[in-house]
Amino acid sequence: MGNTETANEGNVVRSPKKLGFIGGGLNSAVGYTHYLASRMDGMFEVVAGCFSRDAHVNIETAHRFGVTEERCYPSLDALMNAECGNLDAVCVLTPTPDHAETVIDLLRGGFNVICEKALATSVEKGQL
Repeated sequence: MGNTETANEGNVVRSPKKLGFIGGGLNSAVGYTHYLASRMDGMFEVVAGCFSRDAHVNIETAHRFGVTEERCYPSLDALMNAECGNLDAVCVLTPTPDHAETVIDLLRGGFNVICEKALATSVEKGQL
């Protein structure tokens, strides 16, 4: 069995994929909705994040989402440095003007990325 599978009475049960969030703090329009949606089918578990630039909102969001303070990061760089190889994907929930740079940084860092909004506000800003 692979490291994401466990035996359960003869059936194979897959462990949830480990998901990180960039953005999506409790004060955002999309954070809590994405958190709930990520858990609906049991395929993902939010385990790390940089949810907000505001330190209080960042920690409060981590608490509400069940993320330990050790895996709640003050910046994208801090998350990338600590979580490289530990996450199955990172969901980018920042405002659209910030998406391209964040997504590109994550991809260059070797992370799988979920980007549900437009990548960029223009073709030029979305090019690697």
